[in-house]
Amino acid sequence: MIQLTGAAFWFSQPNRWAAFNLLRENIASQSSCRLLLWLNAEAIAAMIEQAPDWWAWRSGVYEFVTQYKSPATKPELQLGNLSNRHQHKDKTARRIATLSEWLKSPDAADEELAAPLWFELATLYQQQGEWDIALNLYQKECLPRFQLLKHERSAAMTYGQIAEIYMLKGDFDQSLHIRQQLELPVYQELELARDIATTQGKIADVLYRSGDLDAATEIWKNKVLPVLKSLGDVRAVALFNSKIADVLLARDSHDEALAVLQDVIETLQKTDDIRSIAITQGKIAEILLQRGEFEAALRIVTEQELPVYQKLGDSHSACIAMASIADILTAQGKFDAALKLLQQDVLPVLSRIGDVYSLAAIQSKIADILFASGDATQALAIYQTAVLPLQLKLNHQPNIAQTQQQIAAIEQILTQSAALPK
Repeated sequence: MIQLTGAAFWFSQPNRWAAFNLLRENIASQSSCRLLLWLNAEAIAAMIEQAPDWWAWRSGVYEFVTQYKSPATKPELQLGNLSNRHQHKDKTARRIATLSEWLKSPDAADEELAAPLWFELATLYQQQGEWDIALNLYQKECLPRFQLLKHERSAAMTYGQIAEIYMLKGDFDQSLHIRQQLELPVYQELELARDIATTQGKIADVLYRSGDLDAATEIWKNKVLPVLKSLGDVRAVALFNSKIADVLLARDSHDEALAVLQDVIETLQKTDDIRSIAITQGKIAEILLQRGEFEAALRIVTEQELPVYQKLGDSHSACIAMASIADILTAQGKFDAALKLLQQDVLPVLSRIGDVYSLAAIQSKIADILFASGDATQALAIYQTAVLPLQLKLNHQPNIAQTQQQIAAIEQILTQSAALPK
């Protein structure tokens, strides 16, 4: 059973009953627990009027003489589906401040109350691109508390968040170890079908990033999607189909990838998942870029993708979008503008965050631009001192081989150039 205490106050905010009503099917499909709402008479009247579908599902209404009063100082937990919660960066900053203040208070000594709030705080930092802060909170604040309380699933979820950060930082071996040895066995022991499927999908994410496209695709198609489809989780199905589109893009199957992504967009537009919609729009822009439709690609990135990340305060995703803009500028021959964007706006943020995977890709783009603009010597230096060391750290063999070939080709060009008569 899940109890929503303090629900009367939370639902008193504008449009929340209506939003709750729209998410009825989604909430029901993602939880097999009974839902108990503690409401006053005014809130019940509002629910009947504004959330009639939920009201029709009620199994009973019980009135108590003593009114429950929640602690005034404790922030109401706002976990929900954190991966699908997208709010303005100012609201996120206020929420972080509220949580941080309460977690420093004496009331936070109650581990049962504090543990999920620490988890929410860490997740908010993670969504803002503050990976080191989030990792520290997961490891030092969340995990010990959940283990102490013997909350096995919550501890496993925390391991999953830690694994995600390690993957984003390029430590694929550590990420896989955590997913396979510390997270997945818990869900298997508890027989949690959705969590098992989602974690297997995350394992496939690591394999994809490390260059094993076949293994990643096999997991997504045969172990993840069938389970999610059987559970009726249309949003999750759409997101994993988007990952399959990534593989199609990597294999230059642009038309097939575009068809998949258009279906994904159609599904996601029925949800409030604006971040995933923006990410999918960015992938469509990439296809348009490959087709030579530069202006259309640029409009999508600048008007439909980047503004979403900026609104959410997602500095990491904003950097990736700006790198896409640099790709378009490069394709248009605007090398100086592309270099300025990558070197001044993108690299510093990715370096601070510690995203080794994206840093390797951005440094490679910079070297490519320098080479295309005629500065082979500087391009060679970046390939040798920046790109290749990062790729070796990631142990991404296809990219390593490609970079080594590029280095050899530039060295040969420079050698031949030096041999020409002055």
